[in-house]
Amino acid sequence: MEILSVIQTCMLCSADRITAILPYMPYTSLHHAQQRSVNLQLIVKLLRKAGASQIITLEMDTFDAQCRLELPVENLTITDELCSWFRNNFSNLTEHCFVSLQKAEHSSAQNLANSLGCGFAVFQTNFLDGESDLKNNSSDEIQLVRCIEGKTAVLVEGVSDDGYGLCMAAKSILEMGAKAIYAVVIHGTFTYDGLHRLSDSPITRIVTTNSVDQSENLQICPKLQCLDVSIHFASAIARIHNNSISEDPAGGCDDATPLSGDNVT
Repeated sequence: MEILSVIQTCMLCSADRITAILPYMPYTSLHHAQQRSVNLQLIVKLLRKAGASQIITLEMDTFDAQCRLELPVENLTITDELCSWFRNNFSNLTEHCFVSLQKAEHSSAQNLANSLGCGFAVFQTNFLDGESDLKNNSSDEIQLVRCIEGKTAVLVEGVSDDGYGLCMAAKSILEMGAKAIYAVVIHGTFTYDGLHRLSDSPITRIVTTNSVDQSENLQICPKLQCLDVSIHFASAIARIHNNSISEDPAGGCDDATPLSGDNVT
């Protein structure tokens, strides 16, 4: 990882504190929880060994946030921005139902539903055989149909690459009586085939963030819309900087008078 080399270079240059900015935390999208935990802990350990003091990331899911990590992690959220997007684009949100595709996304989908006063449902997907778990549980299927029938369903997924899970869920939910399908993908690590698959899907609009660069993806998939999350990281960086100045016994260097002959820019 390039970031490890950069961190170590900063350490060699006598940096006092190093914050690793990882908008999308790698290795947190694996479906096997135990494997995901081990990989995440390994990444954090490497960052600490290189010299990082803390990590700032975006929308780490509940399971990952509860892992015992060797560095403090500031987990930013974009619930307010997503709520604003839906309020600006829909006049009647009571006709919407947020649907979580996986256990890891329960909290994100439920937070959005609670904030907007919408319904909430869960669609469990078995990625090993590509079939919905609901087929083996008729009571869950009936409950889901009641939640989304005649409503606009909003699928919520933390990370999407090939788009297969979203497309499969969209098709099934549309057959259950939903009148329209939208999707929220926090981290869009979309592949080329995945973007075309989503373009051909019944999903009307896919809202994602620029935690992963979407400039090329926006040209490939007309259904994609990207929310800018840079302001969140800028605010977090400013907060850390201001705290470090307030903790400096010398009161920081902003008001320091440069030595004679020094030019400070």
